[in-house]
Amino acid sequence: MRMSPAARRHLRHPGLILCGTLCLFAAASLGLEHVRAVEEVRQISVPLVAQLPQLERRLHVLSEQVELSELQSALRVGSQEERLHVYALPTDVDTDRTIALFEVLRLIFAERQQLTELTDLQFGERYPYADVLEAQMLSLKTVLHEDALQDLLSIIQVSGVLTIADALTEQERLLLLESTEQENPAGVVVLEQFLSTDLLDYALDPQAHEKRLTSSFASNAFTNALHNTLRSPMMNDARRVLGGRIGAVLKDQNLWPLPAMTLHRIHLKPGGAEGWYKVGLKVDLVLRES
Repeated sequence: MRMSPAARRHLRHPGLILCGTLCLFAAASLGLEHVRAVEEVRQISVPLVAQLPQLERRLHVLSEQVELSELQSALRVGSQEERLHVYALPTDVDTDRTIALFEVLRLIFAERQQLTELTDLQFGERYPYADVLEAQMLSLKTVLHEDALQDLLSIIQVSGVLTIADALTEQERLLLLESTEQENPAGVVVLEQFLSTDLLDYALDPQAHEKRLTSSFASNAFTNALHNTLRSPMMNDARRVLGGRIGAVLKDQNLWPLPAMTLHRIHLKPGGAEGWYKVGLKVDLVLRES
């Protein structure tokens, strides 16, 4: 059955209406997407634009501090490197200086009535140590109180360390740097000066050195981070054993820095009274290859 032209026109009208409606919805959807995209760009770009002056200022300050730090490091490294090579990691054991160190400890422990005997020090042969270094064995026997033993082990622990930075781990130093950048980027130089402070000087007067650093920061956030970092075992040992008479005598007799030592072996027996021990000690005196 064939349809008349009029009937075919009536059937096309709903199709045209449907097609037009779909096109309208598509246009509206594209328009909304465009508006949403513009809004997202505005929300992201406006805060960034507002932050640009602050970011530029911080970059400028940090650039200046890096230049100053590099200059200070260049001026200081020769002296520290020389002290490291001469005293902490020499190519040969300075037996006189090492004997003098243990004689100081013997006298101080005896004054405190914490030592009754110390045999002569025995120096052994050299041997390879930690791939690129060498070492020489130092052996001794002593009878001493547990408090003196703790100080003796702490001296070995901090031996070979020159500065505060040397006594901290990489993670601890990074934490202080991040805290500085967050609160006062200009404090980087003051922090660098603090970290390069001689460890013995710091131990003899920690409050003065810490106050000089924290005065550059307004809030307690950095101070708290600093104190948390300085509670590390190495720093606790340094303040305790070097902050009193031992540290003062080492400084007075020019026995600092200490030669780098590591504990090789320790043998303990009861010393005949509570808190006393007979101690056999073997220490690695660490050296650079000659």
